[in-house]
Amino acid sequence: MICLMLAMLLSSCVEINGAHLLMPFITNITDSQDTMSSCREYAIEVLSADWEYNKHNIAKVLPEQREYAQQSALHFARWQVYDWETQGIDYCPFAGTSSRSVGTEAMNSRISQGQWMFVSEDELDEWFTETEIKALRGEVAGECLPDGTARHWPRKVGKQSLHLAWSSCSKQAGGCKSMRDVVHWMTTRGMARLLLAGDSMMEQFLGAVLCSLQREGCTIVEKGCFVEKGCNNHHVFCPSNSSTNQTLGEVYIKFVPRFGPRFLAGEDDNLSSELHAADIAIVNQGHHGLTRMEEAMKLMANQANENLGTQRKVFWSQTSQPHFPSEDGSWSTETMPFDIDFNQVDPSLMMCSPLKNRSHEFGINAAADTLLKQVDVQHNIRALPFHQFSAGRWDMHGNWGGKADALLDVGARSLHWTMDCLHLVYSPTFYAPYIGLLYEALEHSSEPLPP
Repeated sequence: MICLMLAMLLSSCVEINGAHLLMPFITNITDSQDTMSSCREYAIEVLSADWEYNKHNIAKVLPEQREYAQQSALHFARWQVYDWETQGIDYCPFAGTSSRSVGTEAMNSRISQGQWMFVSEDELDEWFTETEIKALRGEVAGECLPDGTARHWPRKVGKQSLHLAWSSCSKQAGGCKSMRDVVHWMTTRGMARLLLAGDSMMEQFLGAVLCSLQREGCTIVEKGCFVEKGCNNHHVFCPSNSSTNQTLGEVYIKFVPRFGPRFLAGEDDNLSSELHAADIAIVNQGHHGLTRMEEAMKLMANQANENLGTQRKVFWSQTSQPHFPSEDGSWSTETMPFDIDFNQVDPSLMMCSPLKNRSHEFGINAAADTLLKQVDVQHNIRALPFHQFSAGRWDMHGNWGGKADALLDVGARSLHWTMDCLHLVYSPTFYAPYIGLLYEALEHSSEPLPP
């Protein structure tokens, strides 16, 4: 009765785990700041779509919890946004998050000066192809389409998250170069080998690279990748950008996995030989720990020093930002219970979360930045400040996997929930600034770095 009376006066109530929660009628609040208002509306739409998807998975895994299928996704979304605002958490993705580590590269970058912005229906054709727009509307699906999936990771998000684009990549701001432009940058300089070395996040970047190439009319002769085994060379042919020279641009792209504590014997030797063979190398390590990172950076520094006098380049890639419910978003500091009672299913446990403090530097990148300065004493390794693009994107990880990921212990009456707040769903606009920043770094890599 109390909840009903308050609901009539204020907004609405929802019962979660037996507790009545009051949620202001957020969509009726007028805010003097248009950005904050649009952030609220966006977050509510994203969370509503996520919870709508999750509750159907709960109904499949836990048929006895039918009441969850009756709960209002909109009510939960309003409550979650209200809870974040009460805690002072900045959940708005429509803001640039400058990269505090590797700051010189970020400050000198036009691409880095942008921020995420929502692309309206009227503007979709500036950012997406006709087929991609159909995917956004749920009419088609497939690899390299923004259909809300994360390639072979079993994740899915609503379409709202896929409508965001990085402002520096807009036509008005000068745009972002594509991977086809990177290929032509390489081939006009007699280069043919691009190396990507890292964990499964680097593999996801490889997937975005291949999708960008296909999107731009390039042909990939060989492809196929499995994280644990590495990849064969991806043989790529791209049409010429020149009206007078129609020679196809031809490069090989290779992925080499590195998993920190899970390194195999001889893996450093393998990285050394791959670095030596590569014309352009991009290396990252972080999500699996710092084990043998110093060894990897020493190999990179040796190769970068050997490359002096040539246009061959070695880059260190910043680690992306995860959004587990923890102080810094990392899995290692995750504080939520790993197993929950069937009768205590809480929607907030099945969502990735915005960072509690986005002004803090991500610890993995801070450690890598310090180590890089110690190892690369000649300052020949360029760093790619990729972290800024994922820092505010808690909305790009996907939903609770449901039956595909749940390990049910019927005897103990507990549910082993596994949220993946690390891997990212695919969208060409999400990865456009990554690729644009890479091209920008190639163009500027001949300029000396400050000590």
